Amino acid sequence: MDVEMDCWREIRRTGLPSVHERQGLRVQGWSVEEPGYLREFLRTVAVSEDWEI
Repeated sequence: MDVEMDCWREIRRTGLPSVHERQGLRVQGWSVEEPGYLREFLRTVAVSEDWEI
């Protein structure tokens, strides 16, 4: 999804956690740096204003 790619690109560019919300999805992302290895995690959840918590 475009929203996931945008979140991932921002994390790669800044190295900071990011949240993007669009197309009924909320994407949270962050990077984890290990010795000699950098990886990014994305968490994507569906969101709706009709849902009650």
